[in-house]
Amino acid sequence: MLPDVALPLADGRRALVLTGGYHDHSLSLVDIDGGKVLQTLELGKVWAGLGTDPSASNVFVSGGGPLVGRFDRNLKKNPLDPVVRESLSKPVLRVTLPGNQLTPRPGLAIPGLEPKDRFIAGVAVARDGALYVVNSQQDTVYKLNPEDGSVLASTKVGYRPFAIAISPDFQAVAVSNWGDKSVSLLEPATLREISRVPVGAQPSDLAYASDGRLFVANAGSNSVSVIDGGKVIETIKTSLDPRDPVGSSPDALAVGPNGKFLFVANADNND
Repeated sequence: MLPDVALPLADGRRALVLTGGYHDHSLSLVDIDGGKVLQTLELGKVWAGLGTDPSASNVFVSGGGPLVGRFDRNLKKNPLDPVVRESLSKPVLRVTLPGNQLTPRPGLAIPGLEPKDRFIAGVAVARDGALYVVNSQQDTVYKLNPEDGSVLASTKVGYRPFAIAISPDFQAVAVSNWGDKSVSLLEPATLREISRVPVGAQPSDLAYASDGRLFVANAGSNSVSVIDGGKVIETIKTSLDPRDPVGSSPDALAVGPNGKFLFVANADNND
């Protein structure tokens, strides 16, 4: 089941929340202080990738794989915005955020990428506006023009890459290789692999601290790896007891605004 994804906006007052799985696939704008949903936009079919440009006026959402099976059947029954419906065949969905209004834009295609060869997972936007996306199906990372989807660079990484994050100093793009217990660190301009760092099993979410440390949620190891200087400097156990068997499944991370706290969600402990 697809986890929900929350992305706080730079104003500190609002957040975007992406939901999916076996319920409606949608994007919501949430008033954090007021604790209320300002708007929800049905997107039909999404995966766990969510990013905004530096101004937070353009939102990018991963489209997962081709439109098949129950998604195709369900969408034929449910009304959708015509722009959203047209975008469902695209790898990346786009939404604008003028003020407090979520408005769909046409989705982005990736030239040369056939539907059968794609499953778009992680999405991130750099401070220069470049769009980075992860294609788990072909173990590939793309750097795209956010306006037309043209490919600026691409590279192969580890088996079944999942999440992507950009370092605060824009010197590295990190990708969690879910299938081979590693994180690829890439040079942002060319996507040349700087290093591949071994971590725990099933690395999932990634989060950078302001000091450049990279936190990696190892869903198959009850742990978070801390990477600094291209190597793991610490391993943090997240299970209720350090001796617990595998099964806590840490799968989401966030570093607090003041940098003093790391928040970890253990999916299978429900904590």
